[in-house]
Amino acid sequence: MSYQDKLGRPCGFLDLEDKENSGHFVRRFFRLEAQKGVLEYYVDNPSNLPEGSNPVGTIQLQYISQVSDAGKQKPKVQFCFVISIGGRKYFLKADSQNEQERWIRILTDLTKIKVPKQDIPRQADGDCNAEEITKSYTTEIVGGVVLKREDSDDSSSSSDEDEHTRYMLPSKSIREPIKMGFCIKQGARVKSWKRRWFVLDSENIAYYKSDTWQGKTPLKSIPVMEILDVRESRGIHLNKDNLFEIVTSARVFYCQCDTPGDMQDWMSKITTIMLSKEGMQRKKVCDRP
Repeated sequence: MSYQDKLGRPCGFLDLEDKENSGHFVRRFFRLEAQKGVLEYYVDNPSNLPEGSNPVGTIQLQYISQVSDAGKQKPKVQFCFVISIGGRKYFLKADSQNEQERWIRILTDLTKIKVPKQDIPRQADGDCNAEEITKSYTTEIVGGVVLKREDSDDSSSSSDEDEHTRYMLPSKSIREPIKMGFCIKQGARVKSWKRRWFVLDSENIAYYKSDTWQGKTPLKSIPVMEILDVRESRGIHLNKDNLFEIVTSARVFYCQCDTPGDMQDWMSKITTIMLSKEGMQRKKVCDRP
């Protein structure tokens, strides 16, 4: 049974699959240390262990991409749920459905990405969208699309990596998505890894803070015309499985997927659009009088 201890930390016993897909579960005591950003687990309730005993394992909250019911993956395991972290999945079994739902809710709420809200200094006028107004921005034309790039503010206290240097697509340039899904990406300045919802269309690959992205300004949008290469990442982050790189002249974006298949699908679809754009550019050059 899960409960909150004297310090308000959610904790309780769960059965943990000791090796992925082994089907063998072991009893562990879990304690959520939200301030430390970890979910710890012990062989027993720490109050029954020698003082100062360390957990036998920890799960970093910032690396969690999804927490969900595992009924389809483990149909024979009752009240099972799964914590997905890159290429690793932790399967956990609760004692009841209420316990299962409570842990899923708590972990999902804690792993949601929180982006500081920006104040809008004035009301929108003309054709400008209020969501697109920022303190200052630079307008560029990239790949035939007009883009607004917010000027960086060195005094900003935002902790959300490179999100203060975002590209903002005009609302009229919304296109049908070709692929969407969660990836974990590394920040540009602060080298932490955060879950983002990626949306690829025929012109850009953009990412948002959550999958409720419709009608919202992306945290960043990378024009396909600016992408130089898309490749599997090797030798840089050796502890990261299913990692690929989006290479532009400005920086390299490191993105981690849940499975090898998902990684290959992202690379394939981005590459297909890149080749299509290159073909269109060559045709334009050949058609010139």
